[in-house]
Amino acid sequence: GGIEFLLSREDIDRRRIIVYGRSLGGGIAVHLAARKLYQDKIFALILENTFTSIPEMAHTLFPLSKYLPLFFYRNKFLSIVEIKHVVSPTLFICGMADTLVPPKMTHDLYSLCGTDMKRIECFESGTHNGTWQCYGYYEAVNRFLAE
Repeated sequence: GGIEFLLSREDIDRRRIIVYGRSLGGGIAVHLAARKLYQDKIFALILENTFTSIPEMAHTLFPLSKYLPLFFYRNKFLSIVEIKHVVSPTLFICGMADTLVPPKMTHDLYSLCGTDMKRIECFESGTHNGTWQCYGYYEAVNRFLAE
């Protein structure tokens, strides 16, 4: 829906569409960027404090959920699988003080990302909802987009 709207607009540069996802939005962003239909239409992907999958997040938050079968999860957001199909330049932003989404998940996504044009920026004091407030955050984003 959203990307189709952007692609239909004449008043923007449709060659420079940036998909950004943070936390749950990261799962949606990966899903979109991994789709063959949109791969050549996305200029860059930015993921911040996002998870590898809903089942893995559930296991982190509720350890007994590891006994639930995969079909139990309506929305799985298996970014850990889909990230391999991402070909757009990708920036991973990781708040190392995130106590909700383990920073290791961002590092795992970075390692498995299908593009050679990827970068990870870690912010030691970055929390789940506050990484954007860290010193150097906007400089890191601008540096990535300028490459």
